[in-house]
Amino acid sequence: MAHRRFLYISIAGALFLGAFVSLWGETVDVRRVEFKGLKYLSPREIMEQVRFVKNNEMMRIDMTSLKEVLAKTAMVRASSIAVFEEKLIVTVTEREPAHVCAVVKANETITFELDDSLSVVSVRNIHRSDVPVVVLQEEDLPGGKLSARAIELFKGLSVLKKHHAELYRELSEVKFRPDGVYEIRLKGRNTKIIVQDSAFSTLKYIVSALDEKKYYPGTLWVGSGFGVIK
Repeated sequence: MAHRRFLYISIAGALFLGAFVSLWGETVDVRRVEFKGLKYLSPREIMEQVRFVKNNEMMRIDMTSLKEVLAKTAMVRASSIAVFEEKLIVTVTEREPAHVCAVVKANETITFELDDSLSVVSVRNIHRSDVPVVVLQEEDLPGGKLSARAIELFKGLSVLKKHHAELYRELSEVKFRPDGVYEIRLKGRNTKIIVQDSAFSTLKYIVSALDEKKYYPGTLWVGSGFGVIK
């Protein structure tokens, strides 16, 4: 009786799996999947969205599903797929995330990444820890697009990175406040720095002087050619 019940379960499982797989598109059977060209994305991020089943040492992969996932993944600029000796090789060219951002909407903090053209390449999955977090106000994303002032902020950060790379590397967080000024935090310092008029050149020299004296005030206001300690 137990054997017959097990047989029924096995047949039912096989029928279910067969019906499930019949919904797939083109498939391929391989022993392993190899990704090339990935610097920021992980193979898991891609494969967890792809339809596949494992049977002992083999994998049956829905190639239509894989192609759809690659096409809809914003960080994938281009991709190619090849099968060689029971190995599936996926070669990817990525869109590099240039900015890590955060915005608070309805008491939820949403993180996302932008590339150099300020296009969104990732939402909620952060791939870089070597760039500052840019905190935007909800009004800086009207209709899901960057506002004019947010675009100017990113232009200012690009200029800072180009001309003052050593200071840019020290940035931990940049918050664009409603009053139009930047609130900056530097790595390893407790000082809240308020920067007006994109006065990053002035900030560079003031931070250098504070580092030399190992003195970090609670708040520092920086404008074009001046700094005020509070």
